[in-house]
Amino acid sequence: MTGATALAIIFGSRQPLELAIIAVVAGIGGLVRRQLGRFHVSLVGQALGAALIAGITASAVHAGSTANLSLLVALCPAMVLVPGPHLLNGLLDLAGLHIGIGIGRLTYALTILAAICAGLILGLIATGGLPPSNAAVNEPTILVDTAAAAVAGASYSVYFGLRPRHLIWPVAIGAIAHVVRYVLLYQLDYNGAVAAFAACLVTGLLLTPVAHRMHLPFAGIGFASVVALVPGVLVFRATSGIVELANSPTTDLLLATSSDLSNALLTMLAMGAGLVIAHRLAGRWWVR
Repeated sequence: MTGATALAIIFGSRQPLELAIIAVVAGIGGLVRRQLGRFHVSLVGQALGAALIAGITASAVHAGSTANLSLLVALCPAMVLVPGPHLLNGLLDLAGLHIGIGIGRLTYALTILAAICAGLILGLIATGGLPPSNAAVNEPTILVDTAAAAVAGASYSVYFGLRPRHLIWPVAIGAIAHVVRYVLLYQLDYNGAVAAFAACLVTGLLLTPVAHRMHLPFAGIGFASVVALVPGVLVFRATSGIVELANSPTTDLLLATSSDLSNALLTMLAMGAGLVIAHRLAGRWWVR
């Protein structure tokens, strides 16, 4: 709940009602996943069910509110479901030439991501309230965003089973990473992919020695530290645009959707590259 709410703040939400709805939806999604797990439903099925609830709720809110509100209600609870450690471990395996296990982990993670997108879209379509793909968000502020990034890092660390005494590392380094990205993106006018790469590079260089010396899983604390950098708004805005294209295709919608999708993919590739390169470099320079 706190992780989804923190991400909502980072993505531009400032309305108390909106944040409360997001927290409730994320909490319900967590309960649904736990109940499905008791019936031995796979993680793919759990993600599908939780995302379906987020999509239905977003559609219901969209019926009586703004498009931006419903987009964030769908987005933020779904972001909690993203299998970041599996994605990062898969990239690290490929970088270490462990091709078989790397491809397996990436395939599994991408399957979960596909289930998340499918659940969201099914929930939105089933209730007939698909949010527009061009929803806007509020202008970010560095103090609020950095604090929210720290909360998100702590929340994801707890979700991944990190002990309380180790929370300081993803919290502090996640805040540093967010400041690096903010300065590059909003002060120096670099694009999102470059800013995300630099932030993840700093994160990897700082976290790798910590992970080795304290015997912590780098993929878990690494993703927790940079989860606030994931371009979730672009991903789900592009997904929304793809569905809209099937119903009412226009040139402007096609261009906007293509731009969102390409920017999201470039940013996520840059994040993965930054973490992997930093992990490999730090492993050679600092870890003996």
